[in-house]
Amino acid sequence: MSSRKQKPTDDEIEAEVRADLTNPSAWDDPICVAPSTSRRPPSIVRVVSAEYVSGYKLRLRFSDGVEKVIEFSRWLHGEVFQPLAAKREFKRFFISGGTVCWPNGADIAPETLRAADNR
Repeated sequence: MSSRKQKPTDDEIEAEVRADLTNPSAWDDPICVAPSTSRRPPSIVRVVSAEYVSGYKLRLRFSDGVEKVIEFSRWLHGEVFQPLAAKREFKRFFISGGTVCWPNGADIAPETLRAADNR
């Protein structure tokens, strides 16, 4: 019988982060930064849908209601992302953990996508 610890689910991780953000005493920790002066936890922005548009563009809808078309070619370099330069591979995207992912393990943080301009 294996004694390996199970990897936490996305929901478990999100619940832990929310608990930390709503605990004001944790904000005094030098590695924990208060989200704002109002002491309200920030919304965790997630990608809720993605649709292929053309080229390396995807139309994304975020949990805060914002929808935009993002050009992904700026990220298609490096060991993990280079394979996605083949459009056939790029089009294999899916949503997991609140962001856009690909079968080869590539993903981009939802905060990065939300902040990206629509170039």
